[in-house]
Amino acid sequence: MEDAHKGSPWLLLNSEMVDMNRNIKNLSKDREAIDLFLQDHVQKQSYVFDSIKDQVLFMTTQGYYESGFIQQYREEYIEEIFTYARQNWKGFGTLTAAIKAYQDYVLKESGTGRYLESFPDRLSVIALYHADGNIQIARKIIKSLIQQDFIPATPTLLNTGRRQRGEFVSCFLLEMGDSLNDINRTLDFAGQLSKMGGGVAINFSNIRSRGESVNGYDGASKGVSPLMKVFDVLFRYVDQQGQRPGAGVAYLPVFHADVLEFLSIKKINTDQDSRLTTLSIGLIIPSKFIELFHQKEKMALFAPHSIYREYGVNFSDIISNFDLWYDQLVANVKIPKKWIDPMIIFSTLAQTWAQSGYPYIFFIDNANRANMIDGKIRQSNLCTEIMQVAKPSRYGFFHQRESDSIGSDITCTLTSGHIENMMQHDSISDTIFSSMMVMNHVNQVTSIDHVPSIAKGNRQYRSVGFGIMGLHGFLVAHDMVYGSSETLEFVDVFFNAVNYWSLRVSCDMAKIHGAFDGFDKSGYANGMYFQKRGEILPKSHKVKKIFAGISDLPKEKDWKLLARDVQTYGLYNAYRLAIAPTGSIAYVMSATPSVTPVKNVVEERVYSKSRTFYPAPHLDDPACANRYENAYEIKKRAVIDTLAVIQKHIDQGISFELCVQSNDFRASHLINTLLYAHDKGLKSIYYVRINKMQLEECLSCQI
Repeated sequence: MEDAHKGSPWLLLNSEMVDMNRNIKNLSKDREAIDLFLQDHVQKQSYVFDSIKDQVLFMTTQGYYESGFIQQYREEYIEEIFTYARQNWKGFGTLTAAIKAYQDYVLKESGTGRYLESFPDRLSVIALYHADGNIQIARKIIKSLIQQDFIPATPTLLNTGRRQRGEFVSCFLLEMGDSLNDINRTLDFAGQLSKMGGGVAINFSNIRSRGESVNGYDGASKGVSPLMKVFDVLFRYVDQQGQRPGAGVAYLPVFHADVLEFLSIKKINTDQDSRLTTLSIGLIIPSKFIELFHQKEKMALFAPHSIYREYGVNFSDIISNFDLWYDQLVANVKIPKKWIDPMIIFSTLAQTWAQSGYPYIFFIDNANRANMIDGKIRQSNLCTEIMQVAKPSRYGFFHQRESDSIGSDITCTLTSGHIENMMQHDSISDTIFSSMMVMNHVNQVTSIDHVPSIAKGNRQYRSVGFGIMGLHGFLVAHDMVYGSSETLEFVDVFFNAVNYWSLRVSCDMAKIHGAFDGFDKSGYANGMYFQKRGEILPKSHKVKKIFAGISDLPKEKDWKLLARDVQTYGLYNAYRLAIAPTGSIAYVMSATPSVTPVKNVVEERVYSKSRTFYPAPHLDDPACANRYENAYEIKKRAVIDTLAVIQKHIDQGISFELCVQSNDFRASHLINTLLYAHDKGLKSIYYVRINKMQLEECLSCQI
């Protein structure tokens, strides 16, 4: 919130909604606060236009809107979309939603700060822009947006249609080689991406460990920690125009010789010259580590450069095939090794989690076991839901760009559906169609040429990530709990339908525009993907009742036809589904975030010097209010069981925050939870959050 809101009457009304212990006292006060905010602030601070035509003309001639997308439509079509949006908008569910929508997303006049559009107008611009001149598609998109069936990620919601804008995507993954040329180029690219508001994940797997040779000089390498510190300073310096700090994450394999130093670098008692303040850390865990732990065997840590000298293979390639490599590396006397007990890794993990919430965990073999695309997934992103194949680049000197060997890196193009609204409106297929039209157009108009590997990966794979929010609120409304048989049945049916319709839309796009580059080598082309796919319909009385009004659940014949069509025409997108944490946009949608439980039934959101209280959905119903358990109280296995069923249908990952009560924080409990998540097929764990502990948050990825 802006300082202008401090002490305002709508904030006072909002605060009267709760008592001193943040328990709901009078929920109607939040509704009064919304009305007062819209009447006394938004209405009075809005630029008044005589007509939609005058508004659009002003916005284009004064340089607020790009003129190109407006010129694609006849005047009456623009009028139609704006009018439909304004007349059918049902309003905001919370004061937090209203303030966030107008403060963060609606376009304002330069200098005065007056609002030049309403929030329904912002959604109209998104529909027109990303329909790319097709009025039929624009109508479908605006209907889905106004019904709040889905919403684009923050960069798309914020920047669409603006002449002065940032990119529509804000999360990137980079592979880094071990040469100084590769490191310097990665630093350059990371700075450029951070400048435009991007969060950047960097794979440090190939960086030689402390004490390895450099140009034949033994012991010259300083290892990964000093280099991470350089990136840490970079992200603090390139702070996204002063609006917020840059955001990055470094991923390192658990078998890297510097892993213990890596895991300690976020601890509170780490030397300030070494401790990271901005850069996050993520640990890549192959299943071999779990196997050695269970077998109570010591594990070998390896020096990446010595492996490259012996085999001519990058450590990132080896880690993504570690079951095939581990014994060979152990047996090779030319490869130096450090031997430690895996329990030391777990002990260090628990200590670092307790002090910082880091590292993120990426189960690389779980991700690759489900991967259908030729190549290997090597790391994840800042929120641990993006998992796509990448191919490393090799760079020459800056003045010898012609010698560069450009691989493919990764962008995150995201939207999220609101599960409760999709079910209420019987709009699973329509929502996914509209979402994917928006995301595919974002991919088509996004060309980050100053990072050639990013541009190449985007062109080659056209990957997107449709996710879901609002699951906890939906379960509460239908008297279901995480991990129950009814919940597992419901998510199995729902996400099977989500998967089917994302495939169907992508296949239909491929009929027109062709398949992604490399489709012929995928598990979709040879039919492997569809061997265990098919009809999943509700069985229990309760779940049948929930789906009684839903008309677009795919049947067995639909799946068989889809499999034939995909093998005939291909898929437009290499990747389609990824469930992000949805921090900001979940507030705008008045939904519970992502598919995980709420952390608090009433959240206190602090911005600058102001705050609002954000109530979870359905608290006006006493029965629902009594059903809420927060993420710290719910049994962790119940949450993991639910996410594991969802994960079966998601081709990328799920951002899963592991929330632990401070009085339950035990190393053994965390280790068992991590092992259980791995065994159930989850691909990642985001933050480990301990109740009452404040963590540095990645704002770029809280989409």
